[in-house]
Amino acid sequence: MAGCSLHPTLFAPLIMNNTNNPGLLAEWAPQCATMLVWPHSDTDWSPWLVEITATYIELTRIITRHQPVLLICKNLSHENSIRARLKTDEQDAQSCPYPVIFLSAAYNDTWCRDFGPITIQNQQTVALLDFRFNGWGDKYTSDLDDQLCATMDQLQIFSAPLTSVDFHLEGGSIDCNGEGLVLTTEACLLSDSRNAKLTKSDIEQKLLTLFNCKKILWLSHGELIGDDTDSHVDNLARFVNTNTIVYASTDISDDIHHAPLCAMEKQLHQLNAENNLGLQLIPIPIPDPLYDESSGNRLPASYINFILINNAVIVPTFGVPQDELAITTFASLFPTREIHTINANPLIKQFGGPHCASMQFPVGTLDIAALSSQQMAAKIRRIQP
Repeated sequence: MAGCSLHPTLFAPLIMNNTNNPGLLAEWAPQCATMLVWPHSDTDWSPWLVEITATYIELTRIITRHQPVLLICKNLSHENSIRARLKTDEQDAQSCPYPVIFLSAAYNDTWCRDFGPITIQNQQTVALLDFRFNGWGDKYTSDLDDQLCATMDQLQIFSAPLTSVDFHLEGGSIDCNGEGLVLTTEACLLSDSRNAKLTKSDIEQKLLTLFNCKKILWLSHGELIGDDTDSHVDNLARFVNTNTIVYASTDISDDIHHAPLCAMEKQLHQLNAENNLGLQLIPIPIPDPLYDESSGNRLPASYINFILINNAVIVPTFGVPQDELAITTFASLFPTREIHTINANPLIKQFGGPHCASMQFPVGTLDIAALSSQQMAAKIRRIQP
């Protein structure tokens, strides 16, 4: 199966980046779709289902202005309900020209960043890796999420080969610059509840081999209160291009995050200097404190949980003064991309953001034209229980 073939004129300006640098693909590489896993009443979203559904509707509409969405839902009834919500008038349809492709499957949770397939590049071809997922260190039931990639592969959803990797790794726990640098946190990858039998050296060698990368940048500092992932890097520090990292920060000395984020900032500068990386490091202040309505506990809100899609960036906002600086910063970092914002307050109620809720499919991993066909839709429905 070929790569993206739908709307060829809109995809024409996009070419694969770093074709001479095989390995883990950066998120700014051209994409043929974004995957979303939709909330329903049997997920942890049940208390906020109306609110979070509206957020996912908005997120879908933003993404389909730029590229297709592969939408995983519970069953045909769930699909029909979502379709009804997504119906728009003709003017809206023209501004959101890309399709939504539905797939019914069983899942425990909706944070597909952490159990979706991870894409690597080998010269001119791409491949998908399916890592083990155990609910962020056995904190939550995750058996169905762990099987989702295999289920999709059985349904012949992918146009690139999928390889199962017997190693616990979540997509939100790593970030890369597409040229051999991988950024991660010790708190997550060295957690006893993930790959307890492996040493740091073992894990580093495995990542270097699997991702064909040059160096792992380990962060031993940095955390956000309320984050149940053991400090995923996608809420703390991420590449925005090959030589620039944005990172969460705060200058408020009495904020509980001040010490750990300052220590992370110092470490980022040390890693940059010690390894002669020549990286530009840009702080983005975290939003004012947000709290869980029932427990009163602080929520791990961060602007670092942004999404990159074709020709655009989706920035989480929280209705606080820091939103404006975050938006301005991303606009300056991505002058050729459209900047969209999404109200992330509903997402943060379950301790995540838009990046956690999505997974990109780079060009070559899906055949959107084939998946959009009535024949494929009928085939999927025949196979699904």
